[in-house]
Amino acid sequence: MTNASFFKRSRPWVLGVSAAILLAAFLVRLIGIDGRWMWYDELLTGTFVAYDLPNTIVTNLRFDIHPPLYYFQLNLWTLGGHGDLWLMLNTVLWSVAAIALLMWRVRRVYDLQTAWIAGGLLAFSSAALVFGDQVRMYAFLMVMILWTWIALEDWLKAERTKRFPWKASLNVIASQTAVVYSHSAGIVMISGCILYAAWQLLRDGDLRTRIHWVVTEACVAALAVPALVLVAVRAAGHPVAPGLDEILHTWRFLAAGELGVETIGVVMGLLLLGVLVWFGVMQPAKRAPILTLIFAPLVIAAIISYVKPIWLDRIFVTLVPFICLYLALFAVWLMKTWRMPGRVVAITLALLWAGVGIAGQMTREKGDGYKPAAAYAHEMVKPGDVVLVDGDFGYWCFMWYFDGPRWGYPQQAAIVMPKWQSLIDKLGPTAANLLGFNEQKRSVDVNGVTAIMWDRNAPVELTAGKVLTVRSHQAPSLDLPGYTLIGTQVEKDLAVDTWQKAG
Repeated sequence: MTNASFFKRSRPWVLGVSAAILLAAFLVRLIGIDGRWMWYDELLTGTFVAYDLPNTIVTNLRFDIHPPLYYFQLNLWTLGGHGDLWLMLNTVLWSVAAIALLMWRVRRVYDLQTAWIAGGLLAFSSAALVFGDQVRMYAFLMVMILWTWIALEDWLKAERTKRFPWKASLNVIASQTAVVYSHSAGIVMISGCILYAAWQLLRDGDLRTRIHWVVTEACVAALAVPALVLVAVRAAGHPVAPGLDEILHTWRFLAAGELGVETIGVVMGLLLLGVLVWFGVMQPAKRAPILTLIFAPLVIAAIISYVKPIWLDRIFVTLVPFICLYLALFAVWLMKTWRMPGRVVAITLALLWAGVGIAGQMTREKGDGYKPAAAYAHEMVKPGDVVLVDGDFGYWCFMWYFDGPRWGYPQQAAIVMPKWQSLIDKLGPTAANLLGFNEQKRSVDVNGVTAIMWDRNAPVELTAGKVLTVRSHQAPSLDLPGYTLIGTQVEKDLAVDTWQKAG
């Protein structure tokens, strides 16, 4: 059987192979999932969506830097439950959906062979697998970015009819707006697709077409203003303005995920860069798409980060589908150009890619100290004891495992910052009560044990015989007058101090 005939089989055969790729992607994302639990950012996500939709939106807008679209869909998902595995399944399904969408589109634009290879590469991508079960918005965003790319391609195709493509324009606006309202760096994420369309218009478009495109993108910009304002007034401490080390680390991450052996990441990063450069040199028609869809967002993010830092490895996970697409196109070109030697090289590289992905998935750990710290606290306390948790966000994360996902409303257990206190005062008691801004319910009774959110600037009076304090292991111990520290248990990045009343 020739290579061409292999990819021209019956419809059941095509559907069967495509389904097998999706099933493999689903199963590989389940490897070790029952041994993982949620970490800080995921626990905040779960806390935001634990109650009704209005509460989710208000809590998100008050406490998070990201716009609310992802939380909106996850809140609907919680109608089926709030457990860790159930929430992770939402991400797993979005991750598999991205593979299905990529294969569907690539088959339409290119061919079935390229579609299957691209889908297989995305199924076993190390970077995609890292976020293939995390209760964060990145798998969801891969689908949204692919939708953005597809919408722009369809718009360009519709424009060739010389009629203003209203439906295609609405699709472009909806897809890009969905990205912008899902992540604070959404503008950077869609920048590659926008530049890709701009390049095509500069190459082939007439003045009328370019005007239509500007009008369409202006609509996106107008709709994006509220999200951009929200991002502009918020700040996060972990993004950076990247130097060479951060850029190289990000590229290694895109190539090899979070494998602990740095040499593998270096090798995979060099191979990936070499393949993309080689393919761009040998196939000039693919040069601009590679530069715009893959490399341009990295450059734009680096430039923006020197004004407002946004650089994090994770925001570039949305590039992975395009990396897989152009790796697949390279593999097909190699097999056609070099025939048998090309097939050997392509298969070897694909096996290496998949092997690194599976190895990373089998060794990857997820979850920080909140679950083991909560388990330890349960073992140590009895009715009448007190558990103090340092800070509001840490309190929410700890309570997720100490009392359950619906331990209480985060807005009622928060340290009120001056700007929020000013807003509360302006709203008045009625509106503030409706939004939950001025209710400070900072303690929860858990089977006779009192769990309290600890504000170091507003200490509480304690009378219990034994107190457990939960803090970052890097933070100084809490000061408890009248109590003696009798032991400290370190659980990953958390420390649980046990105090006994003096005398």
